[in-house]
Amino acid sequence: MPSLSHIGQFVAYFILSNVLVGLTVYPIIEKSPTFFAAGVQLSEGVSMIVLANWLVAVAIVIGKVIQTVLFGELRLIEIEHIYERSRFTALNSLFTLAMFSSESLLVPGFLTLILLFIKVFHWILKDRYEFVFQHATRPSDIILTRNTVALGVFLYVDYCMIHLCADSTFGSTPDVYFTFGFEFAVLFIDLFVETVRIGLNTWEVAYLSTHPQEEVMESKSLYMKILDIFHTTLKLAIHSFLLYTFLGPYRLPLYVIKDIFFCMVNLVRQIKELKRYIKASTELDSRLRDATEEDLADDNNLCIICRDDMTTIGIRRGERLFPKKLQCGHIIHMGCLKGWFERSQVCPMCRAPVFANQAGTIPQDQQQQQQQQQQQQPQQQQQQQQQQQQQAPPLQRAADNGEMDMVPFIGERDPVNHLIHGNGFFHSPEPVTPEPPQDTVHDDDVIILPPESLHPPGWTLFRLSNANEARDEFSLHLSDTNVARLEKVMVPRGRANALRLRTQREDRAHDN
Repeated sequence: MPSLSHIGQFVAYFILSNVLVGLTVYPIIEKSPTFFAAGVQLSEGVSMIVLANWLVAVAIVIGKVIQTVLFGELRLIEIEHIYERSRFTALNSLFTLAMFSSESLLVPGFLTLILLFIKVFHWILKDRYEFVFQHATRPSDIILTRNTVALGVFLYVDYCMIHLCADSTFGSTPDVYFTFGFEFAVLFIDLFVETVRIGLNTWEVAYLSTHPQEEVMESKSLYMKILDIFHTTLKLAIHSFLLYTFLGPYRLPLYVIKDIFFCMVNLVRQIKELKRYIKASTELDSRLRDATEEDLADDNNLCIICRDDMTTIGIRRGERLFPKKLQCGHIIHMGCLKGWFERSQVCPMCRAPVFANQAGTIPQDQQQQQQQQQQQQPQQQQQQQQQQQQQAPPLQRAADNGEMDMVPFIGERDPVNHLIHGNGFFHSPEPVTPEPPQDTVHDDDVIILPPESLHPPGWTLFRLSNANEARDEFSLHLSDTNVARLEKVMVPRGRANALRLRTQREDRAHDN
């Protein structure tokens, strides 16, 4: 048997609910002598469960009719949001019902059903306006719709429920009406804040229609953040007052404590976001360098956020479309960077921190000086290397007998450590008093470099294996046919020991 559709299942459920309520209510009314006695019996036991189920079925039918009249067909995302939010709201309603000590839960249950019923339409209205904002190009696209009528209707319904609960507070169950009166007040505040948010979005649409060169209204973000802080503060005040009223030795309103905790967390987060937004708005223009037309050359004029071309021609400094250059080198529109800073303070391209120095501001002059110093450092290093090469004596290489130049071997301890380290090859780690260049002795086989000399370009260091201080010769096998011999010799005038490097070709038989 094929499964029934959702409509068929609901029709079967609605018919079954009506049959059950008829079989339950009719015998009680027939046997009870008065209407009051019948009401007492219906509010107890299984009869109350059957009536509650029937009220839920009737509420679904009424809600479907109201939804068709005010909103039309629901989108898939709106239906998913209703299911997701209903679970949490239903659980919260159970905590609310558990707080009351009244023997009869008929009135709290009925008010809980009305509260959940109205909340569902608030969720639909909020999602519907978010959809309208994404496609609206004129203010009339937002105002002249059925959503405006629904907004006015639910504002009036919330006000009526607050007034009803306030009038019933002095009755037989004051705590019930008092609690739900504040719940409807929170619902009214939520809808009122949503109305102000709708007005700000309508203002933005009107502003963009008169300023086609802009993409967003920059001041709206600040107003939205202030509005969110005001909204959260009002909700925190209401829930704090409820906690103060109901907190007692035998009563602990858990759902109120939960609402206070979430309100405090949201309030702290919103205040931090507002401070970060104000800081970004005031310091971005001063702490970041302005991009020039030279920076935008070579196909570097595309904003990585809005994907639009950037230019400084005809745009004043400080405007949204003025390009700013980050310390990592990427260039972004000023307005796009402010919008990005609401979520993160790193470069959207390379994830480098936008402000390398978070403690203070780096002036532009200091940045330019640092860049000039960085550009001059390679030139200074090249000049120093050229001067050192000019001071060093010319390298001599014997091509006929294969003899190579000699390098000093200062110190007779551990020749291996002197050869494998860069500058230790040519000078001792101990301080050596430099001598005048004219005392340096040169001959055909020996070259003495000054102690402060660096590693000459083109020279190679070899690591000696099996070195021993008692030996005067060292062998270096450069290849299969070339072997280098190192001999320790004395430099004239007893200045230091040196190593003479001789290369010779050895003929070795190769197996075919």
